[in-house]
Amino acid sequence: MDFQPPRTSDLTALQTFLSHCGLPYADVESHLPNFLIKKSGVNLVGSVGFESFGTVALFRSLAVLPIFRGEGLGKKLVRAIAQKAFDQGVVEFFLLTIDAEAYFQAIGFETVLRKNVPSEIRTTKSFSTVCPTSALVMHCPLQHLIFSGSR
Repeated sequence: MDFQPPRTSDLTALQTFLSHCGLPYADVESHLPNFLIKKSGVNLVGSVGFESFGTVALFRSLAVLPIFRGEGLGKKLVRAIAQKAFDQGVVEFFLLTIDAEAYFQAIGFETVLRKNVPSEIRTTKSFSTVCPTSALVMHCPLQHLIFSGSR
């Protein structure tokens, strides 16, 4: 499956895509190099990204258009972005979710307490202001995502 890093010319489409998927998009531009997208023709059908802080990263913006769900695209995006992050020295992902706990548990993430999240992650805009305090925090070592095939 071909995933590509978004170009600057993809930014508006990516922000619109994330908005339609109900995900934060305002600060995507500053993290664009750490995103991957999937297109079908000229249309964006999937995205994923991360914000890197040394060996830890905030996993974010996993989205797949509903008509492309159920085909493993999400898991492939997760595995590809985990490899990209791992290649940059990241060893673990943290994420925030409101309604996708079951999906992330199925691919290997586990719920953690907010107080156990590294300060670099806790001070991100997503963690501190964008996502509600009711959002669950989850964690997963990247090696699990890369070498287990994301279950």
